Amino acid sequence: MNELRESLVKFNKLTLEIISDIKEGNIDSIDSLMDDRQKIIDFIESIDYSKEEFIDICNKLKIIENNKELEKIIKDKKEELRNELGELKVTRKANNGYNHRSSNALIFSKKI
Repeated sequence: MNELRESLVKFNKLTLEIISDIKEGNIDSIDSLMDDRQKIIDFIESIDYSKEEFIDICNKLKIIENNKELEKIIKDKKEELRNELGELKVTRKANNGYNHRSSNALIFSKKI
């Protein structure tokens, strides 16, 4: 049970770090933190524990709530990035259209 508790404490700490990094815009460290989280999950799967122990520790550490918050923040960030990409596409399209029109306008404005 001690291994399980220590692992879940580390898992929860990493989850909170990821949440903090996403909120602060520090996305460079997220990949390594997610990898560390996965290693903890793999370790937890390899040890022996009861379902009740697992649920009890998760409830005490509020792991499920923190995980839901992480999922929500990731979802919100993805939506924000999707919107920014959409705006960039519109801007690029407008710039390309404007540049194309302005080059044609120069041809027609010359005296013959």
